[in-house]
Amino acid sequence: MDGIGKIRSISELLHSKGLKDRDKKEKARDTMQQVLAQQSYKQVLNNCVSTLDPKLTLGGLKDRECRFYDSKMRPLLMVYENPDPSASPGDIRVIFKNGDGKGLYFYLYVHVHVRNVHCACMGTPQDF
Repeated sequence: MDGIGKIRSISELLHSKGLKDRDKKEKARDTMQQVLAQQSYKQVLNNCVSTLDPKLTLGGLKDRECRFYDSKMRPLLMVYENPDPSASPGDIRVIFKNGDGKGLYFYLYVHVHVRNVHCACMGTPQDF
């Protein structure tokens, strides 16, 4: 399974859970982080090229900092190390939304001195 497939599987897992109360949300976040820490996920998601900006290489996935937002589509916040030694310090954050409208969306946040935001639709459900 490729990186997008791995992220989609986590998103679908969170969609299937009834996350009404705080305890369930915390347990779901812990489960998400445990899944991201698995070797099969790390092999695909660590040190990969950004789907939003092919010139940008994402460093190691910081699985303990990844989480999801409390909204209907449960967007995932994926946090990566910035591998560029000449860049300002700071992590690279990618937000993944699955099922919002008819596509898969990635939002890229690169924290430098100014917040740069990029967004791209990665296709419609029938593309997968």
